[in-house]
Amino acid sequence: MKSRRSGRAVQARAARGDIRITNVRRVFGSTVALEDVDLVIEPGTVHALVGENGAGKSTLMKILAGLDRADSGEIRFGSQTAIFRNVREAMRQGVFLVPQERAAIDGRSIADNILVAAESLGTRFRGKAERYARCSELLSRAGLSTDPASMFDSATNLERAYIGILRACAADARVIILDEPTAYLSTHDASTYVQFVKSVRDQGITIVYVSHFLEEVLDIADSVSVLRDGRMIKTAPAEQESPRSLIRSMVGSDIESIFPPQLPASSSAQTVLAVRMSGASADAPTITVRAGEIVGIAGLMGSGRTEVALEILGATRSGANIELRGKACTNRSPRQALHRGIAYLPEDRKKSGLLAHRSIRENVSVSMRGLENGARWFSVQREALDVRTALAAVGAKFQHIDQGITQLSGGNQQKCLLARCLSVNPSLLIVDEPTRGVDVKSKQAIYQLLHDVASQGTAILMISSETEEIIGMTSRFYVMRTGRVVGEFLTEEANAEVVVAAAFGNQNGHGVKQ
Repeated sequence: MKSRRSGRAVQARAARGDIRITNVRRVFGSTVALEDVDLVIEPGTVHALVGENGAGKSTLMKILAGLDRADSGEIRFGSQTAIFRNVREAMRQGVFLVPQERAAIDGRSIADNILVAAESLGTRFRGKAERYARCSELLSRAGLSTDPASMFDSATNLERAYIGILRACAADARVIILDEPTAYLSTHDASTYVQFVKSVRDQGITIVYVSHFLEEVLDIADSVSVLRDGRMIKTAPAEQESPRSLIRSMVGSDIESIFPPQLPASSSAQTVLAVRMSGASADAPTITVRAGEIVGIAGLMGSGRTEVALEILGATRSGANIELRGKACTNRSPRQALHRGIAYLPEDRKKSGLLAHRSIRENVSVSMRGLENGARWFSVQREALDVRTALAAVGAKFQHIDQGITQLSGGNQQKCLLARCLSVNPSLLIVDEPTRGVDVKSKQAIYQLLHDVASQGTAILMISSETEEIIGMTSRFYVMRTGRVVGEFLTEEANAEVVVAAAFGNQNGHGVKQ
């Protein structure tokens, strides 16, 4: 059943043709975010935007979506100039932004979340039956059998990703801007999502796709544009590009490999951590990490990877047997874990890591202050020195330590959190999705930093949904499924197929060590 909204507006939008951006400039204080940017996006295509954090992608997206306005230049949708004073005006012209931190109405139904934009723009339905019928049609088009009346809170990560697009489709979107849409999806779900985006494009909707996953970009995009330092470097058909050519354009030089040389597995170094999951069978592997070693945990979303970290920290308890340096260890809280030399980089920096309304200084020094137990004699001068030292060690770029943490790019925010972890000289560092939402050059810097830290004797447990990252960074890794450790592998004997097979339960012939 169709909504009662007239189809004439949709036809008129479709006739407007391409998006043409000419000489767009945007300056924030002394920072030039965009400089004379020219770009043409053909209608009914997937056009990818790539670039390092701080390259100008987010600013350009916000201008297109009505969240910001250019200082100069012109944006035309077909024959009409587009000057959006706010998000509502952009939405009325069929332009929708689906942010990385997906806007959601928690505590409401999936139908409420899908129809919120359409209803705010004036679409009316004759009661729940018509609302649910419209949502069921959209969900079915996406290949989902989800009940529109079910609560959004219970939706899976993949369903939430779909709902962001369906919300725009329900409001007759002509252009959908997707910002890092697969950042929180497993490899399998990301592949499924990419196919759905292609089907949306095939319906005539223009997709602007922003992602740091270059293989994914080349799979999904018809055209790709590279931004660097606020300038448009090039636009080309995706089929003519490769990850290496895109990286060269993004950073201005070749990067032979983003991974440093792998550290060797060592059986003689001290075992810093040993974790045996609750209810594990007698032959199930015990997770161990030795001094100077980077060990990985792989698996699908929901497999229990992050829960291992939270159990070690004392944030949750499921009865796992944990040993720290050969002695039984049960942390009652993350603070106690910190005092025992355990530092943790959380999976979601915006939700669980950053103090969003605080300064860089406060974000980096929070663990140092934790070790001081809030003593009144904590020296502000010493704090400033220690913060600057920690930031220099991770290569973070910033103006001054008292500026807001949210003023930094995603890569520099992540480096600040790593500086927080390393400022307390941990003997065990747990990093959960350490490079999520950062660009290639920042990834390379973070990988080198972790390699150097491990080389100095720190034990590192790396949790990641990126198979390439697990294989590229660890000497050994474990695969988890449904809360259990189902395999242990030496990285030199493994490949991506081994990881995926173990994560999905197809272990035959892949040498899973049970």
